[in-house]
Amino acid sequence: MQTVNEEEIEYRGGREDTEPAPAKNLKVIVLPCLHGVLAIVLTGLMATLYTDKKVSIDGWITSPTRCTLWVDGACIPKSDAVVLDGKMEEYKSRSTGLFSAMNAPFLCLSMQVLSLALTLKWASTQSEMQATLKHMSLGVIGVFGALYLFMQPTWDLPMNNVLLVECMYLLSLFFVGSAPKQCSSDSVWLVNVVLTYPLLSVAALAAAGVNDTSAHVAVFFSLVLACLALLAAVESDSGDVSQLLVTFWLCLLPFVVQCSLRLRWSLASWAVAALALTLTFYIVMAVLVTITLEWLAGLLPLEPPTLLMREEGALEYLDFGVKSVISLVIMLGMSLS
Repeated sequence: MQTVNEEEIEYRGGREDTEPAPAKNLKVIVLPCLHGVLAIVLTGLMATLYTDKKVSIDGWITSPTRCTLWVDGACIPKSDAVVLDGKMEEYKSRSTGLFSAMNAPFLCLSMQVLSLALTLKWASTQSEMQATLKHMSLGVIGVFGALYLFMQPTWDLPMNNVLLVECMYLLSLFFVGSAPKQCSSDSVWLVNVVLTYPLLSVAALAAAGVNDTSAHVAVFFSLVLACLALLAAVESDSGDVSQLLVTFWLCLLPFVVQCSLRLRWSLASWAVAALALTLTFYIVMAVLVTITLEWLAGLLPLEPPTLLMREEGALEYLDFGVKSVISLVIMLGMSLS
């Protein structure tokens, strides 16, 4: 048990840092540079492939009544009683509000910009250029947030998507601007997970043709809760993380179910690849993080996974690789379909 405590202290930051400052600054800036290049590439694809091209899909909901008319986007059902004889008829109607329309390429771009901004914040926790990287992070969020508002008509962006992304950008602005200087790199990366993974999931489902608004809402908010439970488990000082991990896995179920129902070979090969890669990535990451947290809590008599405990920044690079592949597959696949 003493060995576990010593290695845990080393993992949490107890190891003495003997790396020269210039070399360390160069090392931590590599990942933000990669995210920046990908953000530029996705912005270029959005500007060249989707200008004046409709790629948004309309959202639908299933209801037991048929609308006789629509008033300000709201369904007015039939006023007369219908004898159903024990049968409940269902009708599909256009949805309103959150996820009433989905633009998968825009969600991929906005997710990548969030990743860039929060990776700059992550790098600032390990570098002497803390103030510079923090200002760059705030600038990225502000510039792209304004860009979406100006390009909304040209890119035919659903306004509900734009408002959702702008709200998430405001949350990231608040976090980057108010996070304490001693904020750990693990906490910053987990905030990145909370804000970006739900967007990535609904983008992959929308690209695969899922137009059920209820499914998108369930997946998005359940993943937000799952990521918050994971953040609470990592930041917990009590050592009892079992209940938080159970909550985390339960909240992953809606996304796993939706992906499993949607995965079939009748879809385009690029859509199957994007959805399968997203599902595989989520499950693998969930298993690795669960094993690591259980080990840190002393609940597993095993050595920690090399990926998480021994290689600094390994998870962050894996996160970048999967996000870049999924985003490029979705954007290029939808442009060719």
